[in-house]
Amino acid sequence: MDKWDKLFILSIVVIALFGYMDSQQIVATHNNQDWTNYNEILAPAILFLWYGVLIILGIFYYVIRKDLSEAVAVTVAPLIMLAAGLEDVLFFIFRSDWVTSQMCWFSYPPHTWINKLFGLECSNFKTLLLSSIIGIGIAYLVFQWLKRQKW
Repeated sequence: MDKWDKLFILSIVVIALFGYMDSQQIVATHNNQDWTNYNEILAPAILFLWYGVLIILGIFYYVIRKDLSEAVAVTVAPLIMLAAGLEDVLFFIFRSDWVTSQMCWFSYPPHTWINKLFGLECSNFKTLLLSSIIGIGIAYLVFQWLKRQKW
């Protein structure tokens, strides 16, 4: 296993940590059923935090290693997996009792593309899982492409 494989696995571990954090922080909102504040305030703040953490990790990686292609890979691959729903799949693994048959709040690409492919109005766990697997594949291909770059 070379350092690129380790970096890719580390990217997945970071997203898994986000999934675990998400599964823990949402309990209070779930208990209070205050979904308006969650959707308008808390969820965007959490996403901003996660995107910020990934960008900062990439910057730190560049400062330490002085390899721009690796730093971009460390930033972009987890962003792709986050956008594809890997964090959400892991959230539902940590909170399996919260899986619902329809997840209409996943109303943005790539989820909408997969829903259209299967003729669905709303996402479900299977389409979310498929989106995540595709996201991991795309992130891996981007990682491999960046591996060949020497910026």
